Amino acid sequence: MAMTTTSMTAKQQLLEAVEGHQPAPFLSLIQGHEKKRKTVDLEEVVLELSRGEVKHVWGCLQAWADEQVTAFVAEHHNQNEEIAASGTNNKDQESTNKYNEKLLEGIVKFAHIYISTFKEGTTFIPGKMLEMTLLLHEMLAAFNGSVKLAIVSLCEQWWLQELEAQDLLVTNVLSHLLEATTRNGAQKKEVLRLWKLHNALATIDLDSPNNKKFVELLTYCISCPIFLNCDEGIKWLVGLFSWPSLIPLLHKEVRLAIPECTRAHSAKYGEVYFKAWKASQGDTKKTIEEECIQDLMYTAIHANPMSSRPSANLHHLLHHIHSYKKHRAVSSLITELYQPILWRSFTVANGYVRMNATGLLCDAFPLNDYNLSQEEQSNLLERQYHTLKTLLLDPCHLVRITAVKGVFNILCKYWIMVPNEVIKAIFKTLLTVLVYDVTTAEVRLEVIKGLTLLLGSADAVPFLIQVLPRLGDVFDDANHKVREAFAKLLLKVKESQALKYWDIVSVPHLLHRLELDNPKVAQLVSRLLLSSFHPFTKTDEELLQRSLSLLEENRMAARRFYQYAGSMISLPNVVHFMLLLWLCLSNHIALHRQQQQQQQQQSDDEENEDSEDSGKNDSGRQRKQQSVRGGRRCERDSLVSTSNKENAAGVLAEGDEEKEEEESEDEEVSPLDNLDVLCGILDTVGILWATNAHRLAKPENNKYLEALRNKLSRNFQHFFKYFKGNADASRTLLYIASFLPKSLVPTLVGHCMSQLKAIQVEQVVSGSDTSYKSFVNALCNWKHGDSLLELLSEWLEEGFKSGLITGNKERRRSRRQVRFCETSTPKPQVALHILCHILEHPINRVSTLQRHRAQLLDIIQDLTKVKDLITERLHRNEELSDLCCDTFLCECWSLYLRLVVVCHHSPSKEPPGKQSIGRETEDLIFHSPACVLECLEWASSTLVPYLGEKNGGKRKLQDTEEAFTLITTLLRSLVTSSTHLLIIGAANIPFVYMLNDFVKILIETDSNGMFWEEGLCLAQESYEFLWVYESSEEEKDETIITGSRLANICISSMADYFKHHDQLPQECELSNTLVHLLMSLGQRSRQDQSYVLEHLMSCVVEHLCWRIEKNNGVDKEAKCIQHLGGFVALLVGTFQKQTKLSIVVMDAFSHFLSTANHDMTSLLAACHLLEVLLQDSGKISRYSLKQTVVAANSVMSAVALPEKESEEADQESPLSIYKDSAKTANKILDNLKESLSIV
Repeated sequence: MAMTTTSMTAKQQLLEAVEGHQPAPFLSLIQGHEKKRKTVDLEEVVLELSRGEVKHVWGCLQAWADEQVTAFVAEHHNQNEEIAASGTNNKDQESTNKYNEKLLEGIVKFAHIYISTFKEGTTFIPGKMLEMTLLLHEMLAAFNGSVKLAIVSLCEQWWLQELEAQDLLVTNVLSHLLEATTRNGAQKKEVLRLWKLHNALATIDLDSPNNKKFVELLTYCISCPIFLNCDEGIKWLVGLFSWPSLIPLLHKEVRLAIPECTRAHSAKYGEVYFKAWKASQGDTKKTIEEECIQDLMYTAIHANPMSSRPSANLHHLLHHIHSYKKHRAVSSLITELYQPILWRSFTVANGYVRMNATGLLCDAFPLNDYNLSQEEQSNLLERQYHTLKTLLLDPCHLVRITAVKGVFNILCKYWIMVPNEVIKAIFKTLLTVLVYDVTTAEVRLEVIKGLTLLLGSADAVPFLIQVLPRLGDVFDDANHKVREAFAKLLLKVKESQALKYWDIVSVPHLLHRLELDNPKVAQLVSRLLLSSFHPFTKTDEELLQRSLSLLEENRMAARRFYQYAGSMISLPNVVHFMLLLWLCLSNHIALHRQQQQQQQQQSDDEENEDSEDSGKNDSGRQRKQQSVRGGRRCERDSLVSTSNKENAAGVLAEGDEEKEEEESEDEEVSPLDNLDVLCGILDTVGILWATNAHRLAKPENNKYLEALRNKLSRNFQHFFKYFKGNADASRTLLYIASFLPKSLVPTLVGHCMSQLKAIQVEQVVSGSDTSYKSFVNALCNWKHGDSLLELLSEWLEEGFKSGLITGNKERRRSRRQVRFCETSTPKPQVALHILCHILEHPINRVSTLQRHRAQLLDIIQDLTKVKDLITERLHRNEELSDLCCDTFLCECWSLYLRLVVVCHHSPSKEPPGKQSIGRETEDLIFHSPACVLECLEWASSTLVPYLGEKNGGKRKLQDTEEAFTLITTLLRSLVTSSTHLLIIGAANIPFVYMLNDFVKILIETDSNGMFWEEGLCLAQESYEFLWVYESSEEEKDETIITGSRLANICISSMADYFKHHDQLPQECELSNTLVHLLMSLGQRSRQDQSYVLEHLMSCVVEHLCWRIEKNNGVDKEAKCIQHLGGFVALLVGTFQKQTKLSIVVMDAFSHFLSTANHDMTSLLAACHLLEVLLQDSGKISRYSLKQTVVAANSVMSAVALPEKESEEADQESPLSIYKDSAKTANKILDNLKESLSIV
């Protein structure tokens, strides 16, 4: 009863608001109805209205709506005209007839509520309501915002409920929805709304000229990704193909979209074409077949496969259609459409065409036309087999690669269908010719990949069992990719269990490849051999025997096997296996000691015995032989006991069987008698510990680490005695000992120090001896870095003294110098290598910085003497001394700068009351930027003048290669280390600007391009640093060298260099450095990125102008970027390979053309560059090329050419050259516009 009262009240409010033209109460009712918790249910109110009341309400609402529409038109008209606001009457009229957008929206919403109450057979639409709706529909394009959306929603509902005059209320709605779905950021729900109105297209005359814009919107739908990403969009596009007049337009739009779409979208296009063909009939079906699908086939055959995307997308599109070839009608269609264009393509001279045709034939195989007779179908199939066999031997390697891929895909799918004779003929070609193809490794690679794929076909496995064992020698292919693919083939063979992999490649051959091959192949081979040499289900005895057999077979292969296998085994099993090997080795050494003691005791007894009869002597010798045999049995028993101690699952059988085999076992030689095997055991333990150190360091694995430390440390003294004469084993033991705490191996510290003092300098410098790294690692791990640094400091001091003039210097001998200088030869170069190793080793670096920072700072202070030595060297024409040679000076300078960067430590900023820095802590503070600034000042006054011409009376260094190398090496080390300060955030803003100024002077002074890479790296890091730490509100002086300006200086220097040289001055990663710089700029600021890119393109255009003037015209033979010279090839080739970067570069090129002032030669150079890029676009999209060509065309169209030229004008006059350049540029632009379909 309460609800009825409320409804009656709402009805009265509605009638009163409508009759009295009261907007506020009316809008209040609409808002109450739209609330989540409705206060008013207008649907119930509408149902209670009588037909007369409905007519009355809509009469009032229609009049109300007419007033609002009139006011809207007047207001819209006044906004578009410029009228002087001076009349009072106009102001009164605007105030009385002011447009109320909310009111008109409310009227439309009420109409929507009204029609939503209709039920089947109970519809009543007053004439006034229909008249209002028709008016609003016609004016839909004029409205904006919420009113427009409400009108669209009303008309949509009108159509869906099939109400009166629905055909007159849908055209503009479709136009609105089409605009909404084709704009950027469209959503799938908008496509769904459009699909619900798809039947409304039948009410529109698409052939009428008045609907041209509407047809353009319909056509544009097919290139919008949003339609391809949802099922409703696919259905909408399929429905568009039912209109014959739209088919050519839609197909043309697809052809334009194919080069830029993704692989997934190209497959969606194939789905659209297929479903449209399937749903069509008569002439429409024939049009889709011949003008669309067959046209795509022809284009796919003749597309350039090197431009990757268009060709690949066409093949993906057709692949979707080919996937329905199991249906007879589709198979017949494909065969019929390919018939006139495919077969002739296999005989053309163009290899790309044959390649494309091969890929399509293999994808569409088997082509079968069910409209033909059985004999004709057999002949067609035989023709395909013959064509495939011929294509495998095609002269073009690209065709052979495509044919091999396709043939294996065909055999994998249709093995049973293909005749045995054909299979044998194909495999004869594959295994005797193509797998040994000498022209390109890609052919051989595809053969191996195809065999791996074919192993997945159960029907083909019996045949492969017979042929695969013939391919063992392929594992020695010269190309690493082929060997990698062959290793994957062996893994697939092992997985299939149809054939033993060692029947294809013997185990010794696998071990040989494991020893010599690259890491990828070695890792795959290790995975292949894992279950053979480290089975998880075998007993410890079996596991140990297999490991020993591997070490005995190939020790180096075993090292690599355990290097990769260590990460494939769980940590508990790794630790168990390490302890198993260690216990085995311990038992063998203990047994060896026992045998030696027995032999020594027997020899002593024999010497003390008196001469006796021969019978007793014979019995003595027999007892000796029995003791030796018993020792060997004891050794084997020790191996078994090892496994028992480590909880092995297997135990040797006891009883009569063992006694029977004892004699035969006695004659066998144990692998442990081989010293190389024993060294291999040590290698294995060390490698497994090193590869699993990161896992052992985790707190949850501490029990495994303690077990290793405790059990391995017990036998080190005996192990060192046993391997005393073997340097290899001693180094390995030392390496293992470096993982142990010092307290467990106390006697090894002195041994390591003595070995470092005795090391050979030549071997360390040449890199042939790296054993010192094991000694250094062990000393640092045992917390003896202080003794090591003291020794290195003394060696460096002696190196410096040897380079100074002894008459002018006093030698200060400290107590530590006296101790070492008299007992060992100083090795300053070795000291540099050891310090570099400490800095490069992550654990050693951290421990040294934490424990021995004071000593490192003392070494830095000592290393400052290198500046005096370098200054002295620059005034001489020869090296200072044997110890203080040029190499030592460069390495010492580099190490000095690295230590300066690593040891940076600035005081913490604490409140004054909390500063509690002691004297000891203050001594450890080191401000690296100040030290580097001193180095920059020294280099500016000492090194930089020698780069350029003779300046200020300074004597030039003798012009030799060694001298130039010395200076450039010193300066490059300085710039690199200074850049590192920026990376770690240790610099400040003034330091950055001073560093940039210094590098600017270097680049401008040096004419050989030796500092470009360092300059670009600094430009990137300084830009990043200033972006983070510098306020963006500060105005920058144009004289200040920022990161982007430094990059431009480097680019300009390159342009000048390449005018006199054809190649880079040295091998470097200049392209990658430039890419990283440009990408970094783009991530921070598009404006700064454009600033650098526009300068880059201006330099490119300027360089092309120089070439044009030099060659008296453009190079018409240039077909790729490499033909335009080193500078253009370097810079343009850099972004040509980057999809995202190429977009912003071409945008910058367009902006450069549109904004800068150009002479005619510059415009000709830009047009010539675009002409070459069209032929060698790389990853530059056609859209980007179009935009740039349009920009160039707009600039050329504004150029005014002289109408006439005097008859006496010289052909080489500036005016003639100007006109010739303009003519050539316009001709190039016309060709570009034609190629890119620019109107």
